[in-house]
Amino acid sequence: MNTEDGPGRIKLRQDTQKKQILEQLQKVPIIQVCCERVNIGRATFYRWLSQDPTFKEEVNKAIKAGIELVNDVAESALIGQIKEGNMTGIIWWLRNNSPRYRDKLEVSSRKIEDEDLTKDQESIVNVAIKMAQNYLTNPTKNGNTIESGNKSGRSSGQDSQRPEDQERIG
Repeated sequence: MNTEDGPGRIKLRQDTQKKQILEQLQKVPIIQVCCERVNIGRATFYRWLSQDPTFKEEVNKAIKAGIELVNDVAESALIGQIKEGNMTGIIWWLRNNSPRYRDKLEVSSRKIEDEDLTKDQESIVNVAIKMAQNYLTNPTKNGNTIESGNKSGRSSGQDSQRPEDQERIG
């Protein structure tokens, strides 16, 4: 047996499995499920990820494509529920897509004439006002974006596949 054939065959098998993983991630953006379907371990997947920057980039693109596919399916199902008169679906859609139905935030205060704010208190109030203004002008982006370095971890019993957790890969 030629020893050069061994490493060549391994590389060919790995390249095939990497391609299969990418195809699966575009359909179901859950790493555990894709590894099982391609018959590789998660440790192998993450090793490839750390050793192959091109694969890592392709994985991130495939996961984003898979998330978009799942979002399209979910939106389609939601619209179907709305057409059937499902009030929960109707309310959810209106609250998230029409400014008229969003939750309102009422802020009221009273000024106490006897006390002036310290510089620290004034700074905290100004930051809070800016945060509230930012939220009110763009509520769908606050807390729901994929930001580099976001490592929030909600446990789900298996590897998290939410978009914000996917940045750990990138």
